[in-house]
Amino acid sequence: EGMTEYREATLKRSDQGYSVYVLDNYTFTGEEPGIDQIFFDYDPSYFVRIEMLPEDADINALRENAMEELRLVGTPDELTGVEIFEPFFRNAAFYLQASNPTFSKEIIVMEIAGELFRFKLNIPSGVASEGVVPSLLAMLKTVDIP
Repeated sequence: EGMTEYREATLKRSDQGYSVYVLDNYTFTGEEPGIDQIFFDYDPSYFVRIEMLPEDADINALRENAMEELRLVGTPDELTGVEIFEPFFRNAAFYLQASNPTFSKEIIVMEIAGELFRFKLNIPSGVASEGVVPSLLAMLKTVDIP
């Protein structure tokens, strides 16, 4: 709602070589080799997958693969400029989303500290989205290469 909020977070280090601050009531875990996850403790169907991509990754191929994945959810939309609520993500290589009556999915590919990352947010339809989504995005803004 445009207000700045400060909350305590814990610095976590990924086996992938990056760090991220994780808020209370969220859990950071390695989901599978090369992919980490942050999920909301009270409803783990709210989560984000974090993946470092190889430096030679083809952005166009990544975009097309993301579009295919999002077509399984609904009609994909690419957000640009002020359509992206959080200014930090406006420099992303791409920010795609799709939704249906039960959930939304967002896929963001962007460079951070010279490394390419892919973030996949799973957002169920529900009241908790108002607080959980900004929290997930705030945590992603802290991803860094130490």
